[in-house]
Amino acid sequence: MTFKVLQVVDGVGWGGTKEQVYLTTRELARLGIEVGIALAFQYTEMVERLKPYPVRIHFFEDHKGSKSRFDPRNWWRLKRIIEENGYDIVVGNSPHAVDFIRFTFPLLRKKPKLVFVRRSGRIPSFFSKWFKYRIADRIVVVSEGVYKLLKEKSFFPERLVYIPSGIDLERFKDYRNQKRVLRKKLNLPLDGKIFINVANWNPP
Repeated sequence: MTFKVLQVVDGVGWGGTKEQVYLTTRELARLGIEVGIALAFQYTEMVERLKPYPVRIHFFEDHKGSKSRFDPRNWWRLKRIIEENGYDIVVGNSPHAVDFIRFTFPLLRKKPKLVFVRRSGRIPSFFSKWFKYRIADRIVVVSEGVYKLLKEKSFFPERLVYIPSGIDLERFKDYRNQKRVLRKKLNLPLDGKIFINVANWNPP
């Protein structure tokens, strides 16, 4: 059985959420799954990164900050993308992406399956739970701790799925031959262990 998947992402820039959207979209395409991505007209970086892969690009959001999710024109563009391309599964990858889907969902003649991704450790408000997440068929949680917490809080436990965030191993190369040169240049000990953690980098 074949099916079509649409990834929905809001805004611009690059951080943990956008990285995970890129990786999951890329890997779905590599697996031969027909996948598309719906994003902002202004979001050129994601488009450039996905160019080497068979991913259908759709533009729906005229990004003007967080208020963009309340613009009905964005909802209608997303509706048209889903219906004209016959997507079977729609994935909301952030709270604002979920908002776009929530406002669009009642307008759809044929309802796709909905997957919403929770990356935050915060428990959603009562309003968010019943207005937004109630319509999801599955809720993907990327942290085991948050997964357990949401289950304890009876946050639609039957719909929760734990899938850890991925790491793009293709970016890691063997730089051992440059180790001494780089450490001397950076004034670092030649044999000491160095731990680096960059969670989110948004250069100006």
